[in-house]
Amino acid sequence: MKFKYSKFPGTPTEPFPDRKYALRPVLSITVKKDRKSIIYQAIIDSGADHNIFHAQIGEALGLNIRTGKKLSFWGTGGQQQIAYFHEVVIEVGAGTSSVIAASLMILMFCLMGS
Repeated sequence: MKFKYSKFPGTPTEPFPDRKYALRPVLSITVKKDRKSIIYQAIIDSGADHNIFHAQIGEALGLNIRTGKKLSFWGTGGQQQIAYFHEVVIEVGAGTSSVIAASLMILMFCLMGS
């Protein structure tokens, strides 16, 4: 499967002092719960164990975030983070022929970084 890469603002670092942007693989998805849906550009992380989205996505779908299955985990920042699982449908691509059902992990805050 091929993915479109999009430019995101980059932060210069010591090894890459001229970095102005970073390329990330992006996939157009539709996240659905009952009769509500959101079209979203998701960054693909092929090594991730879960699908992670900002809590605002879940709230826009009408989910009561804290009623989901709670999970504590640690990311690359080394700090504990809390997330809640909710069952939703994720459609991948433009058509409905590529529909997958998935668990959606909704975070209570936004994850930043690369």
